[in-house]
Amino acid sequence: MKTGTVLVLLVEDDPRTWVPMSLLLMNEFSFEIDRPVDVLLAESLEKAEQLAREHLSTIDAILMDGVIVGGTTFNLIRLIRELGFRGPMVTFSGEERTFIDRMMAAGCDVRLRKPIDSQDLFRVLKARLNAPTVQAEPPVLQPSSSLV
Repeated sequence: MKTGTVLVLLVEDDPRTWVPMSLLLMNEFSFEIDRPVDVLLAESLEKAEQLAREHLSTIDAILMDGVIVGGTTFNLIRLIRELGFRGPMVTFSGEERTFIDRMMAAGCDVRLRKPIDSQDLFRVLKARLNAPTVQAEPPVLQPSSSLV
């Protein structure tokens, strides 16, 4: 896991969810990983797209409700992946299986059922944030002078 602040984009339109989720991430999750956590909040699809474009290179994880004002997040997920985001993308939803399958096909990594269990969320985030990043090109190895 990289050092420094973890930046999470939270896409959620219901303050009954985003208020406790933000506090949970910035306090309990921050304590658990021993790093500060900042949350960017998007309460609409338009705001989520704007924040993703503006902060793509610094966002570490994206958490999103499957359905928010303005529709579903299928196209948003695809767009964020097309922009090059390779970090963990977690959706939380109580929707049926076919809906969840579409979310995963669009590019989500994990689906958590509402109400969200904080320990499940922490486990998923820690595992995904600790995963090695994919290198664009393999390193070039140079022969050692002691072997030549």
